Amino acid sequence: MQKFNKIIKDILVIEPTLTGTGVNSKVSYEKDQIPESEFWRCVEYIEQKTIPTKTVRKNRGTSYVYKHLVTQYVQDTYNQYQYISNGAFIAALLYKGILVKNYSPSPNVFAAIKPIKEKKKDEPIDMLFAYECGELQGAGKNKTSANEG
Repeated sequence: MQKFNKIIKDILVIEPTLTGTGVNSKVSYEKDQIPESEFWRCVEYIEQKTIPTKTVRKNRGTSYVYKHLVTQYVQDTYNQYQYISNGAFIAALLYKGILVKNYSPSPNVFAAIKPIKEKKKDEPIDMLFAYECGELQGAGKNKTSANEG
């Protein structure tokens, strides 16, 4: 627990607006904490299921999309449900030294990561993730001006 508290303290130096909700939240950190178990599951997911990139690209999905992918990962890997907060995923990104950017007053960030593709035969596509990443035909919101860097 002491190690975790130091990690969070160091992360708050990097991103002082971080709460369990995300960044730029109006809720103070004490009222919206990041549970340790969520944080370590996010670190595990980042290490196992993503590849760091050099640049942040908006077409790869937000921290909000990834938090749902971590929840699914925990379900698939450990056969249990665990809620994952947006802030826990952002904290894990910062802990791993991954560049993040926030382009609005939204609590979500974009990160310099991309998912490792592991689609199995006949597995349905995750439509929300595909839309957020701009992979669906005609998914316009991220297709035209989404990329940076």
